[in-house]
Amino acid sequence: MATSHTLRIVSDILLLVMAFLVPWWLFAPLALVALFFFGQYIEIIVFGFLLDCVYGTGKGFDISLFTILGFFLFLIQLFMKEKMRLS
Repeated sequence: MATSHTLRIVSDILLLVMAFLVPWWLFAPLALVALFFFGQYIEIIVFGFLLDCVYGTGKGFDISLFTILGFFLFLIQLFMKEKMRLS
């Protein structure tokens, strides 16, 4: 049986490869599943930056759209898990 760390590393590698090979709309739901499955999945911000590098136009606000989205999703995930633990 795989440990939690092994499963996290395998999912990171899989998502890293997928960030470059599949469209963002196919990658995003899988990243969201990983975000809520693993605790403090800071990698979502890194994957957002990679998606900005691959799909961003480099003009204006669009240059960091996925990075900002990943940051906010990470904060929401922290807030939601904290609230779920308290209740």
